Amino acid sequence: MDVLSSPVMIADMATSIFENCNRVGAVSFGIHQTGIAYTLGWSADGEWIEFQCQEGNNYTQILSWGQQYCT
Repeated sequence: MDVLSSPVMIADMATSIFENCNRVGAVSFGIHQTGIAYTLGWSADGEWIEFQCQEGNNYTQILSWGQQYCT
C-alpha cells in the first residue's frame, strides 16, 4: 500500500514518532517536486495538526507554524 495515499497510515506513523521521540516537533512525508506533502506537528494547545499548504512561486515568504509550501 502506498503510504501517501493513506491518511490513517501517515497519522499512525507520525503518532509513533511523536510518542517515541519527544523532541520532535513536526514530521513530514512527501515526494520531491510533486506537490505531495504532508506535515504533522504540535500545535500551541498540545495537539498535533496537519500543516496547511500555501501556494507560492518565489518561496521567500516566511510561513507561520502550521503552514507549508506544497507546490
